[in-house]
Amino acid sequence: MRKFEKIAISSTAMTGKLVALLAVFALMFGIVSCKNNVDEPEKPVYYTVTFDSDGGSSVEAQNIESGKTADKPTDPTKAGYDFGGWYNGASVFDFTKPVTEKITLKAKWTLHTFTITYNLDGGTNNSENPATYTIEDEITLKNGEKTGRMFSGWFNENTKVTKIAKGTTGDLTLTAKWDLATYDVTLNVNGGTITEGKNVTTYTYGTAATLPTADDITRTGYKFEGWFTSNDNGTTLTGDAVTEITATDTGNKVFYAKWSLISYTITYNNIGSGLTNPNPANYTVEDEITLVEIEKEGYDFAWYDAAEGGNVITKITKGSTGVKTLWARWTAIEYTIIF
Repeated sequence: MRKFEKIAISSTAMTGKLVALLAVFALMFGIVSCKNNVDEPEKPVYYTVTFDSDGGSSVEAQNIESGKTADKPTDPTKAGYDFGGWYNGASVFDFTKPVTEKITLKAKWTLHTFTITYNLDGGTNNSENPATYTIEDEITLKNGEKTGRMFSGWFNENTKVTKIAKGTTGDLTLTAKWDLATYDVTLNVNGGTITEGKNVTTYTYGTAATLPTADDITRTGYKFEGWFTSNDNGTTLTGDAVTEITATDTGNKVFYAKWSLISYTITYNNIGSGLTNPNPANYTVEDEITLVEIEKEGYDFAWYDAAEGGNVITKITKGSTGVKTLWARWTAIEYTIIF
């Protein structure tokens, strides 16, 4: 029968082998761990770039990887304004520089200037009407002027424009429209009367107007001498008389009637020879004449308005007109003889 021999292993040898085995495992784990760290990439960091268009058209935000640049977006639009760039605080943003933090960019705007073109059709514009405007302006338009025409308004095509309201945009073309001017005429008759239908109160540029003639205006006891542009109570006006308003005249007109007193004759009949008549041979509507009697011894005297019969005339009163014919009459005085 075979005998097995007992082999004794010392504890010191066993301990050494375990230590060596653990060292091998540690080395293998370290190699694997290092390999894993090299193959796994780091996660990138992103920052948001926000665009504040300040009332303009909206612009989408961008998420930019740290260290890379943002894309410059299409310029936004805003009615009445010009885009002036994207600003980061007080500085314009440089899109070529990398993004390293979260930022908000704000749009900068400047007012756009619009032009105003005036079509005057031969007229003259008011110096206060501007050649340009902005969306922030409020403009009340002034009238233009044109000889012989009345301004009827500014028109943008068929729309009448009196003002450019705040908020308006776009270049404007305004056309002046004109009507033939009608002016006032004032005739100061200085006591006269114009025949119905012959008065002139207005006239229109381009059309002549004839002023009332001597056949169209009357004044008792006076002769019409014409129309004048200055006044001196209608009697001593000087210069040239005006008979019409011409087709090229403009503006309101004021004319004054000039008058001269008519001198009427007084004819005295039946005076007889050798007697003197002290009464005047003429008078006017402004005169007040008390007739003087002609003395003849033994007779009473009177003036009559007829050769026979008629009325006794002692005076020609103020306001009288027309030629006068008077007859002298004497009536013998009857005396009483007392014995």
